[in-house]
Amino acid sequence: MPAIYTLKSLALPQIKIFASREDYKLFIGQDAPLPNFDEDPKYWIDLDVLRNPDNYGRHVTYDGVLALNDDGSPRMVDTSTEADPNRQAFYKQFGFRQVPSLEPLQLLKTFCTTVNLAYTGAVSGQPDYSAWLKRPPTPYPVRELASTEAFCPTPFESGLERQVCLMDEFRKQVTSSQSLSDKLDHALAKLDEIEALVRGH
Repeated sequence: MPAIYTLKSLALPQIKIFASREDYKLFIGQDAPLPNFDEDPKYWIDLDVLRNPDNYGRHVTYDGVLALNDDGSPRMVDTSTEADPNRQAFYKQFGFRQVPSLEPLQLLKTFCTTVNLAYTGAVSGQPDYSAWLKRPPTPYPVRELASTEAFCPTPFESGLERQVCLMDEFRKQVTSSQSLSDKLDHALAKLDEIEALVRGH
């Protein structure tokens, strides 16, 4: 596994995440239901609940999903509250003052096996749809961070794609002679160079 990866890498094994309605149809073999504007967007299903519904009651409780504020932004916590001493030292070493947090989530069993996917492509003239698209999607269940892992906020994160890292591998890549900000500035400069080359062709 690379030193830095997205939160999707922590999704529980039975969770299937769909990138689009086409992705859903390829996997399920039929079209996704039309978007329900009364419910939040939802891009995943629980395959175990789908295949073994009798193993579950009316509700399914997941130990951890990305905690969100009312506006859909991740709920950040102060790293000084981190209980794991290794992770606490890691956050202090690299100056990470706030990181995302996880929280439990309980859903109806039927909701665990359905999606609420956006249309593919642009849709105009539907204000309800435009407003619905701005609602935060139902976060997918993830496992706890391993003892070797930590959250790693970076300039590249967006939405639910919060970054996670292997602490030892991350330390190896950020040497004492080159600070984390220098590393990130260098990476951003390289991206600018690539974009300039693409625009020039």
